[in-house]
Amino acid sequence: MLLSRFSAEYYNPEPLSNWTAPHTYLIQIKAFYLHSSLNYSIQEETAKEYFDIDPSSGIIRTKKLLNIEDFPRNVTVKAADSQRAWIYSEAIVHVTVISADQYAPVFNNSLKKVTVKEEQSVPTFIAQVQATDNDPGKNGFLTYSILNQNHFFAIDATNGMVFATTTFDFENGTHEFEIFISAEDDGIPHKKQGYVTLVIQVLDVNDCEPVFPPHGDMYVGESAPIGTVIGQITATDEDSGDNAFIVYSLFGNVNVLYHIICVIS
Repeated sequence: MLLSRFSAEYYNPEPLSNWTAPHTYLIQIKAFYLHSSLNYSIQEETAKEYFDIDPSSGIIRTKKLLNIEDFPRNVTVKAADSQRAWIYSEAIVHVTVISADQYAPVFNNSLKKVTVKEEQSVPTFIAQVQATDNDPGKNGFLTYSILNQNHFFAIDATNGMVFATTTFDFENGTHEFEIFISAEDDGIPHKKQGYVTLVIQVLDVNDCEPVFPPHGDMYVGESAPIGTVIGQITATDEDSGDNAFIVYSLFGNVNVLYHIICVIS
């Protein structure tokens, strides 16, 4: 007896999510038979609760939301002679249902500001950024990355720890950096992202000495009265803020003869 023949004995369509809407296309099965038209049908009653098959085209669609605990499963499909139902062939459709990625990663704040001192050894820990994802399992697994990549910073993809990969020079370099960080989940069928901006301010350390410019000798007459101004010298310091605050003083045994009127600069 000549039976119908399916294009495959085992069909493995793309996985569906547990949030797949009713009437969603799953797959079209096809059998070859020259003697008459074919009627397609699903054999298992439990499978019929979830799926419909068009008897003429062999297109299988969902009927309702899929309970992930009932899958994966094999669905038996039949292609039978429309006139002589005892002439048929069967095939298997393997249906897999996966948990859909519902939530995107979320950071507590979209902006975070931190500081780092100049002249630190590398790698220098800067900050840790962490997002949360309410999806379970694989859909909630997060990977961190810096979007505006540069050679100044690196991030640990698994825990969100940010490090400086170079030293900073406050006097001759950039005082502030802004990096954009994403947390991406491993969701199915589509990955979702969350974002945070990390602002890094470089702090000055007292690494520069005050410098006097070249100056000549100073003279005072032997009969000059007490309090006579004999000259002024000024130093400069490339540091910033309090680190550039200069206090002047005299050294040696000259304090009995001279004093500095203005002690700060």
